[in-house]
Amino acid sequence: MDTTNRFLPTVRVATALTNERGEKSYKPCSGVLIHPRLVITAGHCVCWSRPATPQEQPSQTSSTTKPQKPAKKDIKTRAEELRGVTLTEIIDKHSPCAKATTVTTTVYSPSKKGVPGSQTSDYKNAEIVPHPDLEVLIGIRNGRPETVWSNADLAAIFLKNPVELDFQPMLLPEAEVQIGDAIEMAGYGMGDSSSVYGDRQFGENKVTRLLMLETGHSVFRAEAQRLSDGTVAAHTGIGDSGGACVKKASPTVLVGIVSIGARTQDGGKMSVFTSVYSHRKWLEQALKRANKI
Repeated sequence: MDTTNRFLPTVRVATALTNERGEKSYKPCSGVLIHPRLVITAGHCVCWSRPATPQEQPSQTSSTTKPQKPAKKDIKTRAEELRGVTLTEIIDKHSPCAKATTVTTTVYSPSKKGVPGSQTSDYKNAEIVPHPDLEVLIGIRNGRPETVWSNADLAAIFLKNPVELDFQPMLLPEAEVQIGDAIEMAGYGMGDSSSVYGDRQFGENKVTRLLMLETGHSVFRAEAQRLSDGTVAAHTGIGDSGGACVKKASPTVLVGIVSIGARTQDGGKMSVFTSVYSHRKWLEQALKRANKI
C-alpha cells in the first residue's frame, strides 16, 4: 500500500452507465491528476464495449491471396495485429460512453495498530472526454479471448472544482520510455494482495517492449516476472486501469497510463501501458482547457 502518499495524484475513478433498458453497469478504475481540475484515465474505464459486427471482422489472407508487404519492423499495423483474430467486442467512438463520473482522492495517515488511516474526498459529476482516436479491440485468437489492439486508450476527466490537496500534479514527459527502464505503477486494484478495490498500491517492473503503432501513438509493456534482486515483479490487475506509470528515477513524471493486463506467450503476466509521450499534443490541449475552467 502507498501509505506514505508517494502516489497521491493517483485517484479512484468510479463510472456508471445506464443502458436503454435501465440496467446500470459500474466500472471501478484508477486515474491520475495532471492538474487540480484534470484527471487522465483509460478510455475503456468510461466507455462500454459493443458487439463487433460482421462487417467489422478483419479480412484474413488466404493461401491463394498475394501476401501483403510486411510492415516496417518497428511499426505495428492494425491489420497485422488482427491477423487470425475473430473480433467479439469493440470500444471506440461508436461505443456507449458515460458523460460524467466520480473521482475520489485518498490521503493516508500513520497507521494505528498496523492499520493505516485514510481520508477520502469525492468529486462528483466530473465531465468525461474520451480520446477521439480511442479504439480497443477484443477478440478470439488461438481459441483464447484477449485484447488484440489498443490505440489511444485514454480519457480526460474535468472536475467542476479543483481538488483540495497539498500535492504536485504529475508532469508530462519530455521523451519516450526506453526498453530496460525501471518503472513503478500505481492503482487501486487488488494486484496480488488480499486487499479489495479502494486501496492505493504500487509496485516495480521494467519496460521490456516498446510498440510504435501505425497511428503515430505507442504502447509499452512490462513483462518481467522477477526483479534484479530476485523479488517478484509487480503487475496490474482489475481496478488498476487508468493508473499511473512512472520511471523509478523520475517519480513525478507520468510516462504511461495503465491500459490492460494480459499474458505472455509462455503464460507469464504482462502489463500494457499507453504511452503519455506519444499523446502529448492531446494532453496539452486538455491542460489548456483545465486552466480556463
